Order: sequence, then structure tokens, then C-alpha cells
Amino acid sequence: MFPKNKKDQHKASPAGIETILGVGTSAEGTIATKGDFFVGGSFKGKIESGGNVVINKGTKVEADITAVNVIVHGEVTGDVTASETIEVGNAGSIRGDVKGAAVRVAEGGVLMGTCTISAPAAKGEKQKTQEQKEG
Repeated sequence: MFPKNKKDQHKASPAGIETILGVGTSAEGTIATKGDFFVGGSFKGKIESGGNVVINKGTKVEADITAVNVIVHGEVTGDVTASETIEVGNAGSIRGDVKGAAVRVAEGGVLMGTCTISAPAAKGEKQKTQEQKEG
């Protein structure tokens, strides 16, 4: 579940985000950014971010997403990979495989696909992996 402490929760807000696809805007292709990316419009293609990706409520994205953290309050169809955390809000959905160090799905959120949780290994140890089929 999501952290109960509000300061630990990720918000769907474009404040401080470097790249924004605004509400009412649609785009197709590949987005590659070193910083955070806020999606308020519709997007189809591929998203690669060296920061956080936030999918706003009411937004539809058909893309494979790779980022540090991915926060989904809208609809994503595609595979999602995060080096840290994937969060699905109560109005969010992911239809595709997810892989991250942590995966959180709020009550009412939807995750349909294979979920792989990987923790960084201690020096000299193999990476620990837990796979779980969600349906």
C-alpha cells in the first residue's frame, strides 16, 4: 500500500518537473529525458527517463516506460521498468509487465501482468528476484 505519511507519497503534480506533455496534447514517438517527465495528455511510443515519470489521472499512455520511479494515476498499456519504485494510484492502471525494486498498488488501482521485484544485491551476492503473476 501507499505510505500513510503524506510527505512520502508521490503526487501527480508538474511542479519541479523538467518535461511536460500537457493536458489536451497528444504525441507519438520516443521521449528520452535525463530529468522528470509529467504526462498530462495522451502518448503512444516509448518513454525513457533518468528521473521520475508521472502519468496524470485521466491520461492514456500506450508505451513501454523506463525510469527511476514511475507513478501512475491514469492508464498505461505497456511494460514498466523502474530502478526504484512503481506506484499505481487508486484511479490508475497498468496493463503490462512491471519490474522494479518496489511495486505499490493502491486500493482501486489495477495491475494486470507479470510483476518482478528486484532488490539491489549486496556486494558479491547475486541479485534477489521475486516473480508473481497478477491477473
